[in-house]
Amino acid sequence: MKFISLVVLQAFIFCSALSAGGSDGVAIKAINPLDIPRPSETIVIKWNALRQMIPDLSPENVSVVDVVTGKELVSQTLDFNGDGATDELLFQWSFKPREARRFAVRALDDPRAEKFDPLVYCKFAVEGFDDMAWENDRVAFRMYGPAKEGTGVASGIDVWAKRVRYLILDKWYEIGDPGYHEDHGEGLDLFKVGFSRGCGGTAVWRNGKMYHSRVFRDYKIIANGPIRAIFQLSYAPWDAGGVRVSEAKRITIDAGQNLSRIETIYEAEPQIKEIDCAIGLVKRPLVSKRTDAGGVWMSLWGPAEADKKELEDLGTGVVIQKPAFRRFVETGDHILAICRARPGIPLVHYAGFGWTKSGDFSNAKDWNRYLSGFAQRLNAPIKVSLSKEN
Repeated sequence: MKFISLVVLQAFIFCSALSAGGSDGVAIKAINPLDIPRPSETIVIKWNALRQMIPDLSPENVSVVDVVTGKELVSQTLDFNGDGATDELLFQWSFKPREARRFAVRALDDPRAEKFDPLVYCKFAVEGFDDMAWENDRVAFRMYGPAKEGTGVASGIDVWAKRVRYLILDKWYEIGDPGYHEDHGEGLDLFKVGFSRGCGGTAVWRNGKMYHSRVFRDYKIIANGPIRAIFQLSYAPWDAGGVRVSEAKRITIDAGQNLSRIETIYEAEPQIKEIDCAIGLVKRPLVSKRTDAGGVWMSLWGPAEADKKELEDLGTGVVIQKPAFRRFVETGDHILAICRARPGIPLVHYAGFGWTKSGDFSNAKDWNRYLSGFAQRLNAPIKVSLSKEN
């Protein structure tokens, strides 16, 4: 099964005229075309383009520098298809509105002695959980695995509301349940998922009903930082209103972002050419909803728990790009974005949350502005060009 890797920003360059003894480095120009800031924007450069210009470049000696300050940036090389060969180089920059910035990629004289501290992390938690959990410096999530079959949960996405910038998954799993349901200064598990879609889970939508997969069956970790973590999940086939389907997901999280990228691939009987997919946000008491079909995004905002004011407010949200989007639907317990999926072809959406106690969002207006800006960024990527460094 093929997956399409997340490439937020790509740089393609034709370099056949370059000789092996070319430039000392590669100059990169990156321009934000929007009138909004873009914090923690991930820039992705094709590795082959860099190697054509720097033949001795390797994952061990690559260095990315901000030309203005001379500061080396955190970077990551990525083999996104698992064939053992490097495919991409990643680094991040927080762009001001309409900002143009210059960077340089160079080969160090000696292999890097120390690794960058990770800003993202994913793990299969085997300590009696069988969860697949993932986080960055802002948010954390989990989905349930084989050990949870028959325990009242399924393939919805759970929220772990952290309020610190460092990574907490290992520590919270060591504390265990019920310990991580209490806030010890870092946040807590305050979200109730059950059989719901939670924060951006998916289901087949047929005859006005949702038919979702159970817990995941298998997993594979593709990348684990420092900037991007990627993993895959697969699910056993199930009956979706008279149609037999199976599902696989590839989930990606980048540093500095509140939303994860989720690719869903359905497989179905040969006569099934299209599937309506429902992407859901489970309702909570006293939340307000907002949908924007122009964006396209949807959100819920309100008390994290209605009877615990000390937990303050939580927002959940989903962003979808227009070609797949059909309509919004509201049920008794969810708001849903109905999207068109084709068997064997990834359907992509983004899902995540914001919590007032993290300090990043104060109210629904802040949260909805973030979702709207995220949608704008997807539709207007950073403009990237490469040249030989002078």
